[in-house]
Amino acid sequence: MSQKTPIELYMQGDISKSELLALVIEGAPYNTLGLTEDEYALFQKNGELAIDDIIKARKLKSEIIDKAKVF
Repeated sequence: MSQKTPIELYMQGDISKSELLALVIEGAPYNTLGLTEDEYALFQKNGELAIDDIIKARKLKSEIIDKAKVF
């Protein structure tokens, strides 16, 4: 069983946004956080607001993949 990344834990509601942001601000490597390099760059540029956009994009991507599987 693979261990969940902090971003996955946040998406599931297992950690708070402030806990996730604390890890990001502490300088944890982006891949350890479960972010892609581009997502991490977006966070560095836009700060806390980027987290919500990253979550929305991941959910949309998942929905598109699920729809493609049915098609």
